[in-house]
Amino acid sequence: MKNNTFAIDVSPYQKNADFVAATQVVRTLNNAGYEAYVVGGTPRDILMGRPFHDVDVATNARPEVVQSLFPQTHIIGASFGVVLTVQDDVPIEVATFRTEGEYLDGRHPANLNYTDSARLDAARRDFTINAFYLNPITGEILDFFQGREHLKSRQLVTVGNPLDRFNEDALRILRAIRFAVRFNLTISDDILAALPSLAPNLLKLSKERIREELNGMLLSPHPSKAIALLESYGLLPLILPEVADLRGCPQPKQFHPEGDVLTHTLLALDQLIAPDLVTLWATLLHDIAKPETLSFDADGVPHAYGHEVAGARLAETILLRLKFDRELIDAVTEVIGNHMRFVHISKMSKAKVRRLLASPNFYAEIQVLQADIMGSHKDLGPWLDTLDVYAQIMDEPQLPPPWITGKDLLHLDLKPGPHFKKILSHMMDRQILGRSLSRDDALDYLQRRLRIVGYAQ
Repeated sequence: MKNNTFAIDVSPYQKNADFVAATQVVRTLNNAGYEAYVVGGTPRDILMGRPFHDVDVATNARPEVVQSLFPQTHIIGASFGVVLTVQDDVPIEVATFRTEGEYLDGRHPANLNYTDSARLDAARRDFTINAFYLNPITGEILDFFQGREHLKSRQLVTVGNPLDRFNEDALRILRAIRFAVRFNLTISDDILAALPSLAPNLLKLSKERIREELNGMLLSPHPSKAIALLESYGLLPLILPEVADLRGCPQPKQFHPEGDVLTHTLLALDQLIAPDLVTLWATLLHDIAKPETLSFDADGVPHAYGHEVAGARLAETILLRLKFDRELIDAVTEVIGNHMRFVHISKMSKAKVRRLLASPNFYAEIQVLQADIMGSHKDLGPWLDTLDVYAQIMDEPQLPPPWITGKDLLHLDLKPGPHFKKILSHMMDRQILGRSLSRDDALDYLQRRLRIVGYAQ
């Protein structure tokens, strides 16, 4: 057996629909006289004992040959020789072995050439742990760049010179951080040495690509480690400058014995239980406006009054810059805007509590509240108070549909503006507390109120 080849038992994966479909694709290509292997993350995940999906295949068959061998195909990367095949209703991407020319834009090669060599195809890949070529029929794995050794030693190493790999595509810099935290790997010294000179290339990347890498980092087992690594290697100011600015921002020791705002934020991130992107981004950005709202009292104690309101606005700016969808932006900003309100929940009116707990983001809010507390003074009083209040009212009817809506205000010839929210909130409070007995009663009250005191137009 060659020292760059070893074999594994593939029988445990014969019930995995993606693996079975890819195996059939490989078998069809083999029967036609071509080499074919399962590549990418699947061999890596199998060797690490991790679940896998979206199995990809690489082959020396040209795209037109792949198309001729399979009845259901679609060209999805004509310039990169990638054909999508459908095998037993499972989509499998089949890429032709290739070599690539110089990357002129930090993302795309100027040209590519097809090759019959799996080794040359592997040489263009980013990291050695992603350069395995698995024969799903025999279990044989081609390992040209010591990826198996690197997995055993928990090292993240590039295929070839990291300067070459990262100059080809700057996104690989962020992928290095993501893989390190996702798989608990140590980044190799030669990668670390390359980062300072290459980090500015991140500014050439699209915001969408950066967003997806950041999402992957935050969804890793230790999201705080990802942010800490980005800061340590000088990458954080380039992609999340507002988060970088949290370093050194002081907090009152009474409530934050842990230290500055970034220290607190990283501690809070790791307190989340079964987080999703809403709770992760809300936690990462919940104190994002503390630097801009920072003030000191007469005794020199730092304060950040109103940081939750300013933070919701700043978080929206950041998330829009990263091209997030409106649904996530609205959820995250609402959680941030509300995260200080629970501190006084035991003193709130019943109507205000009902509205607060009726938020569609309530469960995200109490998760972020707990993480916020456990990342600082660890006094869970406000969190427990919130749960107690919730338990007291959870059996009561949910908030009824409002009797008074914005359309009613328009019919009363009110000019739209910020006062609409004030009016509607006041009318919902009356409805919840039973001070208005019907919609007609509420409308009558509102019209009388407008005649007496009016509202700003």
